[in-house]
Amino acid sequence: MCLNLTTEEQSSLKLSQLFIRRPDLDKTSRVKIAVIAKYFKRHGTVTKLASKYKISRSFVYILAGQLSELVDTWLEKDIVPSEYLIYLNKVENLRRLFSYRLIGGCSISKCSTLLKSDEVKNTSFGWCSEQLQSAGNQLSNMVDWQGQAIYASDEIYYAQNKPILITVEPVSGAILRIDKEPCLTKEGWQAHWNALKAQDVMPTLLVRDEGRAMIAAQKKVLDGVPFQADTFHAITHKLYVIEQTLQRKAIQAMETEYYAQGVFDRAVTPANIINKQDKYEQAKAKSMAALSLLEDFQWLYHCLRRQLRVVRSDGTLRNRQLAEQEVKTVIELMKLLPIEANKVIKHIESLLPNLFGFLDRAIEQVEKVSTRIPGYLLPFWLAYWQYQRSLINIKPTATRKKLIKRFEYLQPLLEQESEILQQSFEVQKAIVFAHLNTIVQSSSMVESANARIRPFINEMKGQISQSMLNLVMFYHNHWQFKRGKRKGFAPIELLKNKKLEKDWLELLLDIVCPEPTAYFFCCDNFKELCFYWLIVIRLNNPLCAFFQKSVNYFLAFLIHLEKFY
Repeated sequence: MCLNLTTEEQSSLKLSQLFIRRPDLDKTSRVKIAVIAKYFKRHGTVTKLASKYKISRSFVYILAGQLSELVDTWLEKDIVPSEYLIYLNKVENLRRLFSYRLIGGCSISKCSTLLKSDEVKNTSFGWCSEQLQSAGNQLSNMVDWQGQAIYASDEIYYAQNKPILITVEPVSGAILRIDKEPCLTKEGWQAHWNALKAQDVMPTLLVRDEGRAMIAAQKKVLDGVPFQADTFHAITHKLYVIEQTLQRKAIQAMETEYYAQGVFDRAVTPANIINKQDKYEQAKAKSMAALSLLEDFQWLYHCLRRQLRVVRSDGTLRNRQLAEQEVKTVIELMKLLPIEANKVIKHIESLLPNLFGFLDRAIEQVEKVSTRIPGYLLPFWLAYWQYQRSLINIKPTATRKKLIKRFEYLQPLLEQESEILQQSFEVQKAIVFAHLNTIVQSSSMVESANARIRPFINEMKGQISQSMLNLVMFYHNHWQFKRGKRKGFAPIELLKNKKLEKDWLELLLDIVCPEPTAYFFCCDNFKELCFYWLIVIRLNNPLCAFFQKSVNYFLAFLIHLEKFY
């Protein structure tokens, strides 16, 4: 169906002819006149068209009415090329599949079942598996970014203790690279880090645990890069395990004491009373000894943990030499306790030269902050930053309430001072936190990434592929944090310091299933292009997003061709 292009322009009444055929007014020009008059109409538009083409205003209105009637007929018949309907159906299927698989963490069989319940096309197990593998193959296992970054590296194991090597930038939380390896070797870590350096992702600091393969690879590849021991795995976690062991022994000793006391209270004969009293006294002595040992160890343990805080409670930076000396003293006192912790203590002693490097970096960052923050406020800002950091790390509710009560005066004080200085509290906070958050002590963000990957490994029973890891990496890097200090930002946004234009799912679909836009940009049929554009402006349906590029092309073409606006 097409416009009735045989309609002729009415002639002037002074002439003997009723109609004049205009050879210069071809089909394309008439369609353009109709589109402008119908959908770009402003005050004086019809008059301008009549003057420009030397036609009557009535003829302009006739063309506009014919176009409107024709478009309504087209829309009733829902004339859309079949290849675009196929594309739209595939996009909808993939959108649901990726949502179920990545957000919901569903197995492939469950994804297939859910797609069938949605009554969409292509719901088989094989199709789901093929599409996921194809999508992962189109993605990279390395971040698309260049610059200086902190390497926080770790392994996560799948079937038969096979490793997955992962490096995370801890400030943003973005995964820089992920590799599936058949076995853990220093060559694997060397290739992993060399690939990052070849991508021009250069390390400024390496945070790692005490894995032997990683240590050997570091000496070969990253020997000149500063190293920060993972304070959580090296100290906090290992001593916490000892504390929990002593606590269980103390609880068992107390239970034995209570049981012995009950037996003693039920004793009747004098001989039995004396016997049960002796056992009760022995159990009581063991219980008191276990509790005393637990209290002594907890006191030393918390003294050591306190030295790992960057800022002291008075808002001053912790001195590295004093912190190392305190830790040495704590270690010497721990050796005097009757506990089986010789290996842990020796391990901590060996890490001391690399344990407090974060305090040196803290001095550099505080010097940068001091140029933006008044000197008399700097200790309060440092204490506030340390308070917020501790609040995030502390899990027990009672301890959190105690910490909040102790430092609740800081934020009102800083807000008041910001008003006096006529500065924004949020801006000053952003400045302080942007610098101090670069002080990295542990590989906690690697553990966060591992927690994202682990459910997929468990669900696939160790048969995870590199393509699936690529898919999970893309999801992790482009998915926005829902809470915490990074709330509302995706890791890749923090890494690149650039806001994403689309949601992670739309970005993924653009990569794995791009729009077939070649048709629109090669289209020389103005009427057909006009029809697609009219669908966009007239309907509110999925086709709108699909034909968005044709809108831009149509407008540019119209403006260039007509010079009307």
